Amino acid sequence: MIDRLNIEIIAYHGWGYDQFCWQNWENVLPPTWKFQRFDRGYFDRPCAPKFTSSTATKIIFAHSFGLHFCPQDQLEQANCLILFSSFLQFHPQSDRLRKRSIQILDRMIEQFQTQPETVLENFYAKSCYPAIHKTSVSSNFNYSLLLEDLQQLGVSTIDPIHLEKIPNILILVGEDDRVISPTQLQQLHKELSFSEYHSIKNSGHALPFTHQQECWSLAQQYLQRSNSIKAKIAIEFGRSPVTYHQQATLQKLYADRLFSLLDDRSIPAGKILEIGCGTGFLTQKLVDRFGDRSILITDLSSEMLNFCQQNLDKTRLKASIEFRQLDGESLNSNEQYALIAAGFVVQWFQSIDSIQRLIDRLEPNGLLLVSYPSCESFPEWRSICQKLDLPFTVNPLPDSQLLAQFGGVYRTETIATSFASAADFFRSMKAIGAGFSTTGKQLTRSQMKRLIQAWDAQTGEIEVSHHIVYGVIERSR
Repeated sequence: MIDRLNIEIIAYHGWGYDQFCWQNWENVLPPTWKFQRFDRGYFDRPCAPKFTSSTATKIIFAHSFGLHFCPQDQLEQANCLILFSSFLQFHPQSDRLRKRSIQILDRMIEQFQTQPETVLENFYAKSCYPAIHKTSVSSNFNYSLLLEDLQQLGVSTIDPIHLEKIPNILILVGEDDRVISPTQLQQLHKELSFSEYHSIKNSGHALPFTHQQECWSLAQQYLQRSNSIKAKIAIEFGRSPVTYHQQATLQKLYADRLFSLLDDRSIPAGKILEIGCGTGFLTQKLVDRFGDRSILITDLSSEMLNFCQQNLDKTRLKASIEFRQLDGESLNSNEQYALIAAGFVVQWFQSIDSIQRLIDRLEPNGLLLVSYPSCESFPEWRSICQKLDLPFTVNPLPDSQLLAQFGGVYRTETIATSFASAADFFRSMKAIGAGFSTTGKQLTRSQMKRLIQAWDAQTGEIEVSHHIVYGVIERSR
């Protein structure tokens, strides 16, 4: 149940509104969730809340122009973005529609300078339509800020690349919106091809305030599905551990390279924990080197865990070993470990703050061993998608410098592998579970056919580059 989750929400209002437009949402959100409201300062003191928890799932609500008020660093922290009648740029791209939109906004700016109350009244009526706007305009407002933002409305743009790292984006729009054109609302979904889009009947631009229950129902369903991603990942990786083990040649190489980081390091006394054992490439090395210590081996997939347990050579094992199915992002015990190993796991984490949670589980001078494919992987795939104007559907991958922010020491390596065809590459991804989409981004059958044909036509063999990060983080005393 999502009401049991540790969730923080920051809600951003659009032009002409304030934080109190979100007030009724507190009646529908679970009481355990932390709900903070941004205020631009049009009618009262400005308020710019920040996320405070390193472990909570972070959600941003943004209505209309409110997305443009959200700081970039906050967007980068978000696990989920819910957009209500929002846009990357206010004016449509089509010349005809853009010209008309500019004229309307210019008239609005001109009138605001002499009749601001009238402009606000008309805007609220238009924004709420087809609902009736009932509240009166406050006579106490920040005229210069409202005018400044109204002028900024026509020129402010957001590059969709700044939103690509947010794993979950839900777009809710009003079917009868009289502020933003339907083409603009649909363009947002097109620009964010991995997003989910819903149009709510008999609602307009102010839908999160006039149709709160409908919005919450869709958001709740979306969050429930998003929360089930980990279960889907477990199912995907558990489909065939035998096939995975046979196909995962690179995974064995990555395990060798990662483990070599311990060659010139000592670790304190204490237990060993592995997050995401898979079929056991790294597990075997841990058992061979630290067989005299208590070891806990974990994975999301019970099938992977069973395969690892059954095929592990325990010849050098002298102490206890436990196999447990669990999510490495949700360690509930306060147990401390001398070494935590997470090979090819963190790219599946929903929050990079989970790395800090693992560090907090280390003994003083304990080590966190991490490897992952970075966002610089698959440049060939990205390039062919750009040429064909197709969505690049790879799951969001961490930055190659991610570990630096946790004080980690790391190195990178680019490994190129060859395939007889593009279809063979995608089949190999699926065989090792990496074909599962955490964002919902998928090509249609015809798009995939175009991609494969164009890629195959470029060269005799398909070469795909993996950019791998290997790192170690030491917890200070």
